[in-house]
Amino acid sequence: MIRSKLIIQQIALKAGLYGAFTCAYALSYWIRFQSGLVDVQAPIRGYDYLLLFLASALAWGALCRFADLDQLWMASNPARWTYRALWVTAGTLT
Repeated sequence: MIRSKLIIQQIALKAGLYGAFTCAYALSYWIRFQSGLVDVQAPIRGYDYLLLFLASALAWGALCRFADLDQLWMASNPARWTYRALWVTAGTLT
């Protein structure tokens, strides 16, 4: 019983991590190219943006795994988790 709850929580944590990354990427695309808030000189093709998303998701996922962000014990320490999440995000962006 406890093991199955832990597995469900682990899956929910990973789904939340990747869901947040995907939503942030979709929001950034909308703000940059669809909202009209940013003056776009040369818009990027949707296919190119999708490839960039896939490369970023792979890099971000690997760094999350390396930093243990997808582990429940890490998620129970908000200060440590936030520090590592910022490190992973900065590593993905560079």
